Amino acid sequence: TEIWFRLRGEFNAYNLLACLAAAVSLGEEKDDVLFHLSNVTGAAGRMEVYQFEEGWTAIIDYAHSPDALENLLKTVRQFCGDELRS
Repeated sequence: TEIWFRLRGEFNAYNLLACLAAAVSLGEEKDDVLFHLSNVTGAAGRMEVYQFEEGWTAIIDYAHSPDALENLLKTVRQFCGDELRS
């Protein structure tokens, strides 16, 4: 089964997998859970990506702990690559 999610980042992938595992262990059908998880959007203020016609991108994230900030930066680096490092 191939499925696409709206949430970006490895940390979100882990959270989605944990939700899937919990729901299936409670008796839910895997395909039903995957369908619903594929429609999950992030919380306001968390990894909100805005792309502008001028060609630049802004990301809003209210990272409130060192761990949250680290995860945010790792995710952004995965998408931006060397452009972010310059």
